[in-house]
Amino acid sequence: MPLLRRFMRRKKETPETHPQPLPPGTYVLSLEVKSDYHDVPFHVFYPTPFDKITVLKHRQRAHYWFVPGWYIGPFEEGGVIRGQIYKPLVEDKDKEFVLYHVRTQDRDANVHFSVEGT
Repeated sequence: MPLLRRFMRRKKETPETHPQPLPPGTYVLSLEVKSDYHDVPFHVFYPTPFDKITVLKHRQRAHYWFVPGWYIGPFEEGGVIRGQIYKPLVEDKDKEFVLYHVRTQDRDANVHFSVEGT
């Protein structure tokens, strides 16, 4: 029984969050906006310090894909996660790389890239 009590008292781990202010060149995509898209995003893995580019597919609009950019981490306010931090894609070669991978999933994809600060 003592082992069970110790297990139950263990502090739950929280995901890594970023302190204020946001890292330069990043923006927050709120969870309300993200709820318009499928729960499981499509990730394009790319060998950079950020590791993956997030691509979201809209729930109601067929063939509509949104690319918020490089995933940095969750955004927390007052102990509650309010959104996710992204760094937008600015280089054309990165956008072409994403377009190629999205088109393998959906030939008729209408892909939109984020603009910093949106």
